[in-house]
Amino acid sequence: MFKIEGSPGVSGGRISAGSPLDDDAFQPPTAGLHDLVSDPNRVLETAAVDSWSEKPFDVEADLKAHHRIPNLIIGLVLIASIIAGFVMLYFGGLKLFSKLQGPEDYPGPGNVEIIITIPAGADVEHIAQLLLDEDVIKSAEAFIKAATAHPSYFADIQAADYKVRTRMRAEDALKILGDPGNVVQAFFTIPEGFSNARTFERIHETTGIPVDELELLAVDPGELELPEWANGVTEGYLAPNTYAYDATPTALEALKPMVDEFKRLIEELEFVAAAEALGVSPADAVNMAGLVEREGGTLQYAADIAGVFYNRLKIGMPLQSDATISYALNDYTILNLTEEMLAIDSPYNTYLHPGLPPTAISNPGRISLLAAVHPTEHDYLYFVATNPTLGTVKFARTLEEHEANVAEFNVWCDANPVECGTA
Repeated sequence: MFKIEGSPGVSGGRISAGSPLDDDAFQPPTAGLHDLVSDPNRVLETAAVDSWSEKPFDVEADLKAHHRIPNLIIGLVLIASIIAGFVMLYFGGLKLFSKLQGPEDYPGPGNVEIIITIPAGADVEHIAQLLLDEDVIKSAEAFIKAATAHPSYFADIQAADYKVRTRMRAEDALKILGDPGNVVQAFFTIPEGFSNARTFERIHETTGIPVDELELLAVDPGELELPEWANGVTEGYLAPNTYAYDATPTALEALKPMVDEFKRLIEELEFVAAAEALGVSPADAVNMAGLVEREGGTLQYAADIAGVFYNRLKIGMPLQSDATISYALNDYTILNLTEEMLAIDSPYNTYLHPGLPPTAISNPGRISLLAAVHPTEHDYLYFVATNPTLGTVKFARTLEEHEANVAEFNVWCDANPVECGTA
């Protein structure tokens, strides 16, 4: 119940909240004026009891006091809500500003030069992540945005190695990847006159492609798209040249450009039409070119050597080409062949078997291909390189003339046993 603290009649008395107000527990004096006048002693009593009227009890004020705490809580919640709203507005504004400004991007032009490998089949997200991982770009979103804005650049990106810089603008990185001229390439070179076996060994040594994978493709060359008249043979159809390759080349990626170069070359030379005009098939003309290449396919002598072989074919004379023996032996280090070597049992032994060998014995270059379809018209039946060091070749019409030329070769061979292969 409410109680009064302090002495009655003292103006400092106060009401404290001890329990709910009980109307029966406290009643203010109700003496009338007549009573006070007729009984003066009660005046003082009444005055003492009535001293509370200096600070009258106010129920409404007390109720208001009870509501102060809830109101304070509401106010605090309201203030917190306002602050939260400002925070959300601030960060939302930043987000909107960021969207308006676009994704994060480096200003460029870039710092450290690095090599990055784009794998086959990589989509825009994959490439963006690769660049991001290497700190080439600041955000994947910036690269994706650039690729969307410049689809032609993205379409030209190859599976290859590229030289880029760290911390580049995403659009600059895209333009580097989209320019084929920026592909970092290595090269392998196949000399004219290399057989397939030597070609595959050279490719393996340079690129790391296993020889058996190259051989398997050569045996089943459908993907190489050889000329129809090649009848599925690859020997002679891998054009010698220098070819580029990327970080992870395949057998197909190595050999297909060589076949493509061969087809380009024979089209340029009008090879098929010239062979037909000569009365030979294009495949036989390639076989002839392979022979000419190994026997000395230089600009000075190639057409003359082709003329000798065609003259022998016309009269049914064996070609007796030492180059076909070297091919059968797969040994190109010996120039002065022994009788035992000349008797090797092989369909490529043109001492034993008349006519052209079953396939070309080498991959010929431009000069030998041209000579095979444009041979020199003469009556020579023999030739020999009398000085291989200088590349000198002598021709003969008779065996006696030829033996005299062979004697000159033997003199050179005795003087150069290492080069001759007799050391």
